[in-house]
Amino acid sequence: METYSEGKRACKEAIQQEMGLPVDPEAPLFGFVGRLADQKGLDILIPAMKAIESEGKNIQWVLLGTGDPKMEEALKALNASTKNIRTYIGFNTAMAQKIYAATDMFAMPSAFEPCGLGQMIALRYGSVPVVRGVGGLVDTITDIRLQPHRGNGFKFNEYSAEKMKETALAAVDLFHNKPMWQELVRRGMSEDHSWHASAEAYQKLYTRLSSPAAAGSV
Repeated sequence: METYSEGKRACKEAIQQEMGLPVDPEAPLFGFVGRLADQKGLDILIPAMKAIESEGKNIQWVLLGTGDPKMEEALKALNASTKNIRTYIGFNTAMAQKIYAATDMFAMPSAFEPCGLGQMIALRYGSVPVVRGVGGLVDTITDIRLQPHRGNGFKFNEYSAEKMKETALAAVDLFHNKPMWQELVRRGMSEDHSWHASAEAYQKLYTRLSSPAAAGSV
């Protein structure tokens, strides 16, 4: 995990400098990459970020996306009026990868999410997902508060800015417990959400269903 820690610190410092955030390795850094649309939960994420910022907490955010003009303008306003929230309006694959690599947590407060790729990419990069429990996010993210030895992120169910804020702050609390946080990150980075793992599962299911025993029970 030392290699992870050193790499995360370097990526974090680089994006803090690039995006004009205060350079502080101990400031929890959240990321968001996605379409700026109600589906992705921006209508609860934006007020949650505002509420956290208004309380003067040393928590940073970097967001990338394009979409609803009203949401773009709201994020631009936060970018101009706060020191801890920075946005990149547009589509930029390289910047998206930087955000995954640099952030400590990755926010996905989706209204609906049939599958979701962001949380699985974030896990691989060592960015702990903070998600709403819906669709594919239910299948891939287990709340560490409910299952301490299996959890790989943080999850809430109620679609509200208050629950988004509450869950983000719970993640920040654990972030400051370095041994537990590094164990959480290690667990997430070791998971296999590749097509290879999915193909093996399908193959096992097909083999079981096509066996003589299974055929005889139909």
